[in-house]
Amino acid sequence: LSDLAELREEIREYLESQTELDAAFGLDERDWIDEARQARNDMIPGDAWVIYDDPPDLEDQRPRIRQIDELSEIVEAAETEVLAVSPYVIPHPLTLEAIQELTERGVRVRLLTNSLASNNLTIANSAYKRYRRALLEAGTELYELRSDPADRALYETPPVVADRIGLHAKVFIVDRETTYVGTLNLDPRSFEINTEIGVVVRSPPLAETIQSTFERDMRPDNSWRVEIDEDGRLRWTSTAGVKHIQPAHSFTQRLADFFLQMLPVEQQL
Repeated sequence: LSDLAELREEIREYLESQTELDAAFGLDERDWIDEARQARNDMIPGDAWVIYDDPPDLEDQRPRIRQIDELSEIVEAAETEVLAVSPYVIPHPLTLEAIQELTERGVRVRLLTNSLASNNLTIANSAYKRYRRALLEAGTELYELRSDPADRALYETPPVVADRIGLHAKVFIVDRETTYVGTLNLDPRSFEINTEIGVVVRSPPLAETIQSTFERDMRPDNSWRVEIDEDGRLRWTSTAGVKHIQPAHSFTQRLADFFLQMLPVEQQL
């Protein structure tokens, strides 16, 4: 008991010394019953269900991919638009085919992912960059988060300030009505190796709220719009200007990306 009392005193003294943290997070004691009641008042109604992959069986040690099938059905049923957010994108040929089928029947498909500069895994970008042109030719409107977005303050809590900002959300919004939030990336590891889980919510108010957040992130002061220009070159456009080589946060990162693209590890990413 004496050790516990000493530990509590050490924690109390530490917290009292952290004035910046106190100002940011509020370290005073609170009644969590009141907090829970307030959270209930802020909730948005909707129908929700969980989709997940089964763990691997004992024979082949590979997961049975259920989530991909269920999410694909939701996305492929889109009538007007699909907004996809994934930090890592290495699309399967069937993904590109599905995007083309959607865009050919008039469905708007937008994808927000990391730029090389904002990516915390350079090797993931080294594989992704091979697919930029294919995504664009399939009809995707492609956006890559800047590492210096104008709205970065919305994602930071001083005194903690990041050197650069990166995207980690995994979200799909279909027809501003159905929203998926989970662990699934658009890459081989999520499709073939990992067991993933997510929640699907059918609620137009929730979908609109989440979509507006990512549409803000896709603005030119927060992201690069990637397109194919009239000369057939890839072009990155934002309020920071126009580039014809992918934005990077340093020469070292660009050099690493060059060498990492030579590794035969795409199916493990």
